[in-house]
Amino acid sequence: QRLTSGVISPNGDGRFDSTTIALTATGYVRYGWAVQPYVGGIPGRSIRSGGVVGKTVSFTWDGKDGAGTLVRDGAYVLTLWVADASNNRAAITKRIVVDRRPASVALRATPAFISPNGDGQSDSTVLSMTSDEPLSGRATLSNAVGGTVRSWSFTSVRSAAWTWNGRDRDGRTVPDGRYTLRVPGIDRAGNPTVRALDVNVDRTIRSVAWRSA
Repeated sequence: QRLTSGVISPNGDGRFDSTTIALTATGYVRYGWAVQPYVGGIPGRSIRSGGVVGKTVSFTWDGKDGAGTLVRDGAYVLTLWVADASNNRAAITKRIVVDRRPASVALRATPAFISPNGDGQSDSTVLSMTSDEPLSGRATLSNAVGGTVRSWSFTSVRSAAWTWNGRDRDGRTVPDGRYTLRVPGIDRAGNPTVRALDVNVDRTIRSVAWRSA
């Protein structure tokens, strides 16, 4: 028995738009399938089913019901059965999750600006990401003209943090200015998410207080 994916995102973007269930059996003359919503741990009424005479026991589900309408996000049970000439049946069932919702991602820089001059004050910042579901991708820090300054990879995580000390990937201190942290990620269903956050590099004196003698 085989299932290509336990999660699908039928939104037409070419990533996890469908899943295929298949099995190997002998002595059967026909096979069929059924799709049921799975709510509260209980399979509901079938929303799509069928049967054919054939020897290639497989069914590809594209996230649609029997009327060709896309189903709602949620859990479903996919059943594939085989039957012999006397209609004796054997079946396998697999649970499938339909998920078209991109992950909710938040970015933060602490502090929001740095002054990497070696005085021990705001010489670095912690760039962090949090997500409401596991995400994979690559975070990129770029300058005002789009050049990559630093990058970090992450795989199937809900949170990640990177410390930036105001230097590029070659170890050189970057000029003052605005830099952008861009975090594109993909969840387990292939849904893409992109978030961006600005970080400022500023070595100028922010304030001066004079006191009369």
